[in-house]
Amino acid sequence: MSNTQSILSPENANALAKWLQHSFYKDAIVLGLDIGLEGIGVHVRKGPDILYGKTWAYDVPLPARLEPRRQLRAARHCRTNRRTRQSRLETLFLKHDLPWLAADSDEMLRSDPFILRHRAISSANGLASKKALSLAIRHCVAHRGHDYHYFNDEGALPWGEGTDFKKVMKALPSLFLMEEEIQTTLLEAENFGWKAEELADFNALIQKRRATDLDIATHLAIHAKGDKNHLRTSAKGKAFPRTLVRAHLEKIITRHAHLITDADAFLSALFVEPKDEESKARSIFFFHRKTPQEMRDHFAKKKAHCAYAMWLAGKEETVGTAGDIHVRRWRVLEFAATRDLELETKGKAGKKRWRAPLGDGLVQRILGWLDENHEATQKKQVAPLKEEIIAALTTKHSATIAPSGGKNGSVLNDYFFKTLADLLALSKGKRTDNAPLSSFAAERLYAIATAGGADFSRDGINERLKDCAPLYTKNGVSLFDFRRFSAGDLYGVYPQVEFLLGQRVKKAKGRSKTEPKKRGDTAVKGKLQLLFERELAPILGPNAKPDFCISEVIRDIPRTTKQKKEREDAIAENTERRIATFKQYGITDDGDRATWQKLKLYASQDGISPYTGAQLPAPNTAGYKNDLEVEHLYPSALGGLTVTENLVVTFKDENTAKDKRTPREYAAKLGKPFAEMLALTE
Repeated sequence: MSNTQSILSPENANALAKWLQHSFYKDAIVLGLDIGLEGIGVHVRKGPDILYGKTWAYDVPLPARLEPRRQLRAARHCRTNRRTRQSRLETLFLKHDLPWLAADSDEMLRSDPFILRHRAISSANGLASKKALSLAIRHCVAHRGHDYHYFNDEGALPWGEGTDFKKVMKALPSLFLMEEEIQTTLLEAENFGWKAEELADFNALIQKRRATDLDIATHLAIHAKGDKNHLRTSAKGKAFPRTLVRAHLEKIITRHAHLITDADAFLSALFVEPKDEESKARSIFFFHRKTPQEMRDHFAKKKAHCAYAMWLAGKEETVGTAGDIHVRRWRVLEFAATRDLELETKGKAGKKRWRAPLGDGLVQRILGWLDENHEATQKKQVAPLKEEIIAALTTKHSATIAPSGGKNGSVLNDYFFKTLADLLALSKGKRTDNAPLSSFAAERLYAIATAGGADFSRDGINERLKDCAPLYTKNGVSLFDFRRFSAGDLYGVYPQVEFLLGQRVKKAKGRSKTEPKKRGDTAVKGKLQLLFERELAPILGPNAKPDFCISEVIRDIPRTTKQKKEREDAIAENTERRIATFKQYGITDDGDRATWQKLKLYASQDGISPYTGAQLPAPNTAGYKNDLEVEHLYPSALGGLTVTENLVVTFKDENTAKDKRTPREYAAKLGKPFAEMLALTE
């Protein structure tokens, strides 16, 4: 201690002595966590005594880990549905004097149902026997085609739900697309959030499919060509819309009505649509496990309760849909009234950027546009409004809107206009998604925030939401308090947190009716809790817990293996760039971070001083080692951060002369235009 203090100034020595007497160092239980890509470092000490120090192996979960299970469950449902249809079809066959062939019979094993279906609609006399007709009808009912519009009349896509680019491109080649579906799909795709090149590939595939798609009859005719089965073009792997399969099947049955007893009654019974329990019990071709109404009721039960409605008025309500006009008004108001845009002006000193709010006039204009264009689904429809916003702000502030693209583009503006387009041009598929609150709650919040539609200023909205005091609130007074306390109940956003602190549930099971529901009950204990309960309890006691916790977390911590892989790829790319840079300048990488930082800055500056434009010594020279140093563009003494964007490499004497000045102040000291110096750093 005395040796340490002897090399310190009296002031620092006193600070150190005071710190060593602090509870944090003297007797507190301190937990240290280091959360990285490959594991979690854990360190526990009591005072200066180290009690535990290990690295826990941990890997993030696979993305969409429930998807394989859902696919297996869906496959089971499909098999069950097919068995039900086949069983009911067998009963219908026997009633109308059509034979039902056993699955292991020679006719079933040797016949090609695609050939039979082709002959049934193309040959002059059709099929000659009831057995052949039985096989053709049976095959059509078993492979009845896709109907993704059954439960969702407006939002379904030809491949079902979901907009994952790779999955969509994989599904499209096997689908038959009708012209109406093509037009709708091309419009919907603009709102999928795909990259420009992905959208171009998708449009190209759609056009290719439009040019090469064959209807059922032509598809069967191609398969039927030739007389050797092993040389035929496969008829499998093609999914047609159910409406086309029905028309194809109706044609087969109508052409062979003479082989069916009471063909009209047969057709009527075969195509019963399951609109209710009674018709579902009789349906065959259109049989589903649930009717559309049953499915709607099923999803209604799974809807989350609206916490806002309970907070505002003590009302038990479920959340509304994203397409509800009251929900949309509230979300647009909250976004437009609280976001800024970045503007810029150009002068002798260079470009200057600052942020500006929209103002109550533009907020009202955006809300008015929403009311007038509530049905808009294409982002290009929002383009005129975007130009109107830009023109209004440009005129008001005598400045231009900072560009949102390019190397020096404004990320803020890019995010603003993309989010605004998402809110205003809501796709049909997303309109049926659950919203975060109910229609009632959204309408009430909108009325509170705008004073009944009288004031749309940012300050007024914030004050009213801050001061609103609903009767039925337990968590604070304002909307912001309510959200803050509610957010405390959210758990498991990161899987690493659940691993350390345990998995939680919304409410505990087994509580009595009189006992209040409690969120945040522990379902599975976390590793930290088990550590203190088991390994550290003999040392610290049964109820010990940390007095302080210090954590270091990797930037952009991954939630899934996909995100982890992306981070690992980025690290590998950075490593390759590091190796290539050291090789380019002919110096050895000693593994020191400062060495790499200095060389990286040198390379990014092309070996030029950012202040004078003078040539810096080459990295493999003594001048590079002795005469250069890394310094802050905006001085650290004035709050400048030690981040790459605020660091440069320059001559030591230049850094000394610059002292604690900003680049603009240093340019004035040198007697040169700041714009000239600024150009050296771009």
